[in-house]
Order: sequence, then C-alpha cells, then structure tokens
Amino acid sequence: MNGTFELFGWTHFAMLALSAAGWWCLVRCGRQVAGTPRGEALRRVMGVSILLVNLPFLCWKLWPDHFEVGGSLPLHLCDVAWMAAAWSLLSAADFKKLRHQLVYYWALGLSPLAVLTPDLEQGPASPVFWIFWLRHFQIIGAALLNFGAFGVRPSRKGYFQTIAVTAAILLPVTWFNVLFDTSYFYTGRPTSSQPSPLDLLGEWPLRIAWIVLLTAVLFTLMTLPARRTRK
Repeated sequence: MNGTFELFGWTHFAMLALSAAGWWCLVRCGRQVAGTPRGEALRRVMGVSILLVNLPFLCWKLWPDHFEVGGSLPLHLCDVAWMAAAWSLLSAADFKKLRHQLVYYWALGLSPLAVLTPDLEQGPASPVFWIFWLRHFQIIGAALLNFGAFGVRPSRKGYFQTIAVTAAILLPVTWFNVLFDTSYFYTGRPTSSQPSPLDLLGEWPLRIAWIVLLTAVLFTLMTLPARRTRK
C-alpha cells in the first residue's frame, strides 16, 4: 500500500466513496429507529464512539514525543466540531439548542472541505490516515444523523449564535496563528503541502477576510432553505 497520500488519487476517491456509503447507511438506520428507545441508543453509541476515537488521539498528539505547536493543540475546526458532535449526541434531543445548531453548521458546512481536500501526507499504511477519515466520518455523520433522521433544523437564533461562537473562537485562534506561525482554523499562513480551494482566496492575511465573509454567506445559505421548508 502506498505510504503517501495523493490528493484526488484512487485512495482519496475510495475513501470518499466508502464514507458516503457509510453516511447513507447511518442515516437510513437512524430514520428507521427515530423516535424510539433504539434511536436514543443509536445517538448515545455514536456519541460515545466519537469520544473513544478523539480523546485518545488528542492525548497522543499532546504527548511530548508527538507534540507540535502547529498541529497538536485542539484548535482545529475538526476539534471543536467533534466536541460539539459528541455533546449533541449525548445530550437531550431539544434540537433548537445551540449544541445541535453548531453541529449542523460546522459539520455540514465547513467539515466537508477537510475530506474534499485532506491535509494528509500519510497513506493507508499509516494509522494517522485511518484516524483522519474515521474522525471526519464521525463528525459529518453526527450532523447527517441529526438532520436526516432526528429532525434537527436550523433556526434564526441558532444561526446568529453559531456566527457569534465561531467568531469568538476565530479571533483568539487567529491571534495565536500570528504569534506562533500556525494555521489553525485555516486563518494562519498556509502550511499544508496539499492544494486547497482556500488557495484561490489570495495571499495571507487578506484571505482571512474572504474566509470570514464566505463562512457567513455559507451559513446564511444553509439556513434559508430549511427555514422555508419549515414554514
């Protein structure tokens, strides 16, 4: 098996297809058990699985032998997304609450960028490769399960709260990026060896303004269709 990851290579497309099939199965299963004790059990199992994968991996990254200022801290978008996903799945199903809204916007709006243009160097021979895909499968899967099976829909309040929370995280993380030359939340100087759609946004730091603007537009577009459907 190839020891390196090639963007848009056969391994990439295979993992996208495998993930898509898994998400379809997950939502289909969720719809069959929604509103029953089995549905609640599915949400809890999914939530616990997120913790069982991500907490040990976080500890591994923070271990002195593996620690890197630019990659080990839980300041990536996927880090806050998996925390929100676990919180959402393991908590009461009042789907207007912020924890559920965050998962909708972050996981369905922003996390797909990570699987379409993965920041990966290791190939299938490395455990990091499989952990990457499993983590992002869980994050997006949690949002699809909430939306496709359990009735989570965005609200105007949730939209504005998500914008506020995202900005509250983005500002200090961006300042951290400037101080330590890192690129958490995609707002630092580009550090990935893989091409990304963000490369089209121009040079840093001007691209930060575009990232903020496009994120706000994306969240708005994600809100309008669901609100029309509800009305």
